[in-house]
This record gives sequence, C-alpha cells and structure tokens, in this order.
Amino acid sequence: MALLSVRNLSVEFGPRDKPIAAVANASFTVESGQIVGVVGESGSGKSTMCTALMRSLQSTARVSGDIDFDGKSLLSLTLAQMRDIRGRDLSMILQNPMTSLDPLFTIGNQAREVLRLHGARPAATERDAVDLLRKVRITAPEMRVSQYPHQMSGGMKQRILTAFATASSPKLLIADEPTTALDATVQEEILSLFWEIRNTSNVAIIIVTHDLSVVRRISDRTLVMYAGRIVEAGPTQAVFGNPKHPYTQGLIGSMPRVVDGRVELNSIPGQVPRLDQLGAGCAFAERCTHATAACARQPAYRTVGAQHEVACWHQDTSASIPPFAPSVQ
Repeated sequence: MALLSVRNLSVEFGPRDKPIAAVANASFTVESGQIVGVVGESGSGKSTMCTALMRSLQSTARVSGDIDFDGKSLLSLTLAQMRDIRGRDLSMILQNPMTSLDPLFTIGNQAREVLRLHGARPAATERDAVDLLRKVRITAPEMRVSQYPHQMSGGMKQRILTAFATASSPKLLIADEPTTALDATVQEEILSLFWEIRNTSNVAIIIVTHDLSVVRRISDRTLVMYAGRIVEAGPTQAVFGNPKHPYTQGLIGSMPRVVDGRVELNSIPGQVPRLDQLGAGCAFAERCTHATAACARQPAYRTVGAQHEVACWHQDTSASIPPFAPSVQ
C-alpha cells in the first residue's frame, strides 16, 4: 500500500460558474522511502498541488478528489485533526528560505519551538537545538543557535528549514523549490542532504522544482505538469531517457548541452496559456508541433511502459534526448 495516494485531485478558484482550475484531476502515488520530483514551468500548478496536500490553501480554494495519506483521507479530516498530522507526519519546506524564518528570534529559539510544538522534545534545551542543527551538517552549531536569520547564508537557511521540517521524523517531506537562488555548490550539498535523509530515515520526499537537472539527478519518479495537469509520469530514467509527451520532450530539449564544442540552447515556442482561457482539449496543443484535430479533445492517460503514463494523442512521437545522467550519491 502506497504511503500517499492522490486520486483526481482538483483545485479551483474563482466563481463556480466560471472556475479556474489551478490543478485538474491529478492522480499519483508515493511510496515510503521514494523521492518524487514534480517539474514544470512557473504557473503549472506544482506548488498549488503540494499546498493542497498539506490542506494549507486559502479558504477561497475549492479542493476535490481524494488524498489518502498513511491510511487517512486528508480531505475528510477536521482542521484540528489535520494540525496533528501537519508538521509531525507530513511536513513541508516552503519555497523561500530567506523569508521563512522569523527575523526577531534566534535560530536556537526557533529550533526549540519546533521541537516542542511537534512533540519531538517537549522540554527542548539549547543542546537539543544544537543537535538538530548538527544533523543537517550546519558548521559550528553551538555558535549558530545564538545567531539571527539575517546572519545566515541562503544555504544555511535552507539547511535550517530542512532540520525544522524533519525534527519530528515525518513520513513524507515536501520541498518546494529547495535549491532556488542557491549557487551550484550549495545546490549539490542540499540535494546530498535530502538523499542522506531519505537513506537514513526512509522518509518519502516530494521535490517541487522548475529545474530539470535537480529532478533528473535525485528523484526515483518524475511527474511533469503543464497548465494544472500531470501530462506525464513515470520512473525518472524512463521519463528523461524516453519522454513521450511533446511538452516533456521540449523541456528536456531546452536543457543546455554542448554540441561540437558549442553550447546549444533550444526553447519551446509560445507561452503557457492562461488558466481562465483553457479550452476542452489539450492545453499544450497551440505550442505543439505534432498537434492534430484529435488534440481538440482532452487526452486520456495511456500506459507506455512500466509505471510510465502519458496524457497525449501522439505519445509515440520520438525526439533526440541526451543520455540519462546518474542520480546524486
């Protein structure tokens, strides 16, 4: 049985007679100890979908479908019941580490509060805070607990947020854009940290990002989203090595690569459509070079390989894709 099973999850905003679907009929599973990457352009619904999993969307959002987590239907729980799960069994690292820490309190003060709040250490001491920072390889943790967020680098803040999110040993960790605004060296350190956390605690991790290289290197499975829909899902090696959806092919083809000693850059023509202007058919049709009259209808999911699905009428279209790169070790 999967740790997380999401079926036909939809998130709508706006008037009911003209709803704007930020997420439409998303279905996927996450196993214990599995790393799942969610990738797509800005505005594709990645963060909205994951915030819906946490039941943290604003009250104006209308959420439907089913979210089964560890045997519990999250959408049927009361807010009080959800608070008992959120932060303890189900945890999330928010998108911007620069603004996610309270600037008025020291790192140690905030660490102790996290430990107390989630029951990891009801009477948390400074030594507990130091141990928490040490677990995510913060240098000189004895000194850092007395410092304030503005005295930390972006990479340190990301490590601290990761420490807070994993303090109660959650079963599922959601990381929203965990490597944004970090330089390449720090990105590698953060990814290695996630890999280490997964291997030592068997926590499942969902990583949300627009950076294909992050998903390609660390995730076991990949979900590709476009205009609120999951258009392709499968083992990362299959999705990157043999992508079936033209959008996935375009994303991978737009990654910089060296050809005959020169850096080659490609792009997907057109723009992501506005969600309030989507028609009944495939949202990618206007940008797709393979579109036909069939694309005026919404494509159903089709199995194209072992645990590999795609929502496209032209999933057999092939493209020349760079070889798959190994994961972070």
